[in-house]
Amino acid sequence: IQPGEVAADIGAGSGYFTVRLAAAVGGDGRVIATDIRQEMLDYIGGRLKEGAIENVDLLKVEPEDPGLPAGEIDTVLMVDVMHYVTDRAGYAKKLKPALAEGGRVVVIDFRYDPDAEREFAPHPEQQVPRTVLDEEMAEAGFEVEKDFDFLPEQYFVIYRLAG
Repeated sequence: IQPGEVAADIGAGSGYFTVRLAAAVGGDGRVIATDIRQEMLDYIGGRLKEGAIENVDLLKVEPEDPGLPAGEIDTVLMVDVMHYVTDRAGYAKKLKPALAEGGRVVVIDFRYDPDAEREFAPHPEQQVPRTVLDEEMAEAGFEVEKDFDFLPEQYFVIYRLAG
């Protein structure tokens, strides 16, 4: 994340990453924090007011629609969100028009492990194997630019438009 970027925090929840993205993009950048639940956006709003953070827009969206403005987003961040999306390829296709030139989609989600006993991980039937996500993102026109393996329970992948 670079100063001046426009970043989208999809499924922003409590705003943990929203606040950090706002600092990273700085005063010349902007963050669009989305969630399907208004109470989560209200909570983030309180955090923003308390922290005097003014470069964040809050946006309530429908579950299968990112609702982002066209051509503006440099980085889409989805942390522990993709396992909730029922049509991931379709959702990724809806992200494409929102991306600015050179835009990217960053996905962090739980590694598929049906035998792991993890307090916060989704049920094994809901977990998305990385290979499946890569295939679905490719179907939507994305390719892996970079991935990281330092998280013990999650994969961390950066996707860019293919080609």
